This record gives sequence, structure tokens and C-alpha cells, in this order.
Amino acid sequence: MYTDPALKGFNPAKVPSSYGDTLTFWDWQKRTITQQIKLGADGLIPLETRFLHDPSQPQGFVGAALSSNIIRFSKVHFFIMLFFFT
Repeated sequence: MYTDPALKGFNPAKVPSSYGDTLTFWDWQKRTITQQIKLGADGLIPLETRFLHDPSQPQGFVGAALSSNIIRFSKVHFFIMLFFFT
């Protein structure tokens, strides 16, 4: 008998292995990953990513669902900087 895992409910113990804590940045023209950043315990379940309204500004925000943190990311030269807001 098949049981849907969603029916078992949310299990916080399975968060690191099942949901993730990584931001992945892509080069959309080359279709390759340029950088991955582990957010750690402060950024478990990154849920929603928002960029600034000005497309020339390489920065944005991501909301971490489990911790309710908002993490700002910004491209500085060739790497991404993260700022945590709790």
C-alpha cells in the first residue's frame, strides 16, 4: 500500500537532508551553475527569492522558511556576499 509522505506531516528532523539550505546561482546564457552557497542553520528551507526592481543591480533577498530569516545577497566583483537579517 502506497502512503504519501506528505500525509505524515512536517518532520523538522528531516529538514537538512530533505529540504536544503543552499542558494544556487546560474549563468542563464551558458546554462551552468556559477556558485552555490550553503546558508547553514540560519537559512534552512530557502523559500522565496526576490531581486531588486532595477535589473542592473545584482542583489536580492531570499526568505528562509524555517528560521523566518531574510538573507540579502549581493554580487561584489566575482563572489556573492550574504547579509543575514533576523
